[in-house]
Amino acid sequence: MQIEGILRFVGLFALMVLVPAILLAWYGLGSIRVEELGLDQEVSLDAADRSERVISNLQDDVLSFEQRVLERIESGHSPLVGLVQLEQSLALVVELDSSFEMRSPFVLSEPLMIQDSSPVFDSRWQEAWRLEQEQADADAVAEAYRAVANDTRSTALRGLALLHQGRMLGEANQTDAAVQILEQVIVDYGNVRDSMGFVLGDLASLEVGELLRETSPDSSFGTLEDLVSTLIQRRWVLNNGADAAVARRALSIMETDPDRTPKDSDLLVVYERSQMQYWASQLLPEFQDRINEENQFVVSDSFHWFSTENAIWGLIRWQDGVYAFALKKQEVMERIQGFIGQYVTTQDLLTAEVLPTVGVEQTDALSVRNLGPWLPSLSLVVTARDPVALVDTGTQRAQRRLWIVLVTLGLIVVGILLSARQIKRELDIARMQTDFAANVSHELRSPITQIRLKGEMLMLGMCDEEQERQEAYQAIVRESERLSRLVDNVLDFGAIERGLKQYDMRPADLAATVHRAVDIVSSSQEVQDKTLDLALSEVLPAVEHDPDAIAQCVINLVSNAAKYSDSNGWIGIRCRVLQRAVEITVSDKGIGIAPQDLKNIFEPFFRSEDKSARLRKGTGIGLTITRYIMEAHGGQVSVQSRPGVGSTFTLRFPCSPGDENPRYS
Repeated sequence: MQIEGILRFVGLFALMVLVPAILLAWYGLGSIRVEELGLDQEVSLDAADRSERVISNLQDDVLSFEQRVLERIESGHSPLVGLVQLEQSLALVVELDSSFEMRSPFVLSEPLMIQDSSPVFDSRWQEAWRLEQEQADADAVAEAYRAVANDTRSTALRGLALLHQGRMLGEANQTDAAVQILEQVIVDYGNVRDSMGFVLGDLASLEVGELLRETSPDSSFGTLEDLVSTLIQRRWVLNNGADAAVARRALSIMETDPDRTPKDSDLLVVYERSQMQYWASQLLPEFQDRINEENQFVVSDSFHWFSTENAIWGLIRWQDGVYAFALKKQEVMERIQGFIGQYVTTQDLLTAEVLPTVGVEQTDALSVRNLGPWLPSLSLVVTARDPVALVDTGTQRAQRRLWIVLVTLGLIVVGILLSARQIKRELDIARMQTDFAANVSHELRSPITQIRLKGEMLMLGMCDEEQERQEAYQAIVRESERLSRLVDNVLDFGAIERGLKQYDMRPADLAATVHRAVDIVSSSQEVQDKTLDLALSEVLPAVEHDPDAIAQCVINLVSNAAKYSDSNGWIGIRCRVLQRAVEITVSDKGIGIAPQDLKNIFEPFFRSEDKSARLRKGTGIGLTITRYIMEAHGGQVSVQSRPGVGSTFTLRFPCSPGDENPRYS
């Protein structure tokens, strides 16, 4: 116990005294350093540092992208494919020639033959179309389209009519005839586009692939694969989605083949080019407006960057051409805002934003960093979130440091007071332990003295009468039992302190346990002149308990009642059955317990400071043992007392609903 107390004291002292003192010293040194730098310089350095971190993150991203592009080009692979691997924000890649005219993968104008008349103005075409819409016989519809092809003078209309004739023959299950006509369209009209921009040869190849899917899967897959390859190699018209639509349709048909799958590279090219075609229509017009100004800065093996309204462009000259990479400006700006959010939070005194370099107001700026060479038209500007608050920050910091010092000193004072209280508590425990040793010695001496006295009387033959000898024998037995109870209490307390005490819990007759305890204690000298009033309920339920331990509790309570009662005092032992519990009460009409002592009487070694109580000898552990035993039984011990009137101790045992019916009588 003393070692534990010392350890508690050392830990408390270190926590409440040493740690605050170290914190105070650390804060003092830090405050001196901050004062030396000055608030203005500190904030300026902080702004510059945060700006540098944002720029560094942006630089890392851009340089990493440039490195990936160079590695791709140097290895002989086209940067027009695999955009996601180059950069998540990459929207478009185009290849330009030395004159900055687009070379791949798009073309601004129609490179193929355009039909010279529209079918909507041909009456025979309208009749064939009407038959098809009315779901007339497929052969009849095919014949109508054949008539259009034979009679028209328009080359484009003839090719379109033959295409529809072959399609309708396919629906009529005349596959061979249909394939023959469609192959004629591929050969004779392969470079003709219809009014929607579709190449007739592409549509005919697509129809052949679909017609042969059931009868000749190998031929079907090969035809579609060749079609996709042709479309990939062709430059797509910028504002025309026909090529992309045909390619996607061909790939979707190929994916239904259970034995083959289209090439991953073809899937990737078609998907990415379809996406780039959309972005090209959005971004290339603004690119064309700026390229004449920027082309003089484009050099070999090195990126040149400039921005337009919706994109950030990176250009690099390679061999006889130029690659132009368009990054989505909104996503790049969101990424920059993310970098800013990492280093400039809403709780900071600083705020940062990206502003146009031209005309930016920099008088109140703490740091201005241009985002060039990647975004030369933009700058990162760091300013004070609230200039007035920044001016007041110095005063606030001084006040905060003062409060911290005061609180720290307060903690030190509190620590000293708590340490003193802990020391006093340990001293009190040591004093109580000393009193305990003295009281135990006295308690042991009394029965030993009686046993020795009576034994010597018997040994020396000083008891002449048989009655005297019997009284001596009874005294020896009585004091031996008292001595045994005292030793048992000390041993039990030691076992409880070490956590080694165990009990043999079993359903047993609680009334029999109480009777046995009363029989044992009634023969002791301290209750010889007291009236024991025992009244137990006629029937009691079986209560799970350790009979020896509960008997010890009753003996302790009866002995205390006798000890703190005057001669000829009264001690009552009662037992009653409640709804879910059984209670044993031990009452006396003795000196009672002072109100301030009631909360401490179950603590180890506690002895009241009341003079009348101090005159009664005791070890100070009997009630502690009683409380521990009751808690181990799932019950509790309580006390009610009034000075000069007496005390009542109650042992309360829980019993389950099934135990409400009495088992013993």
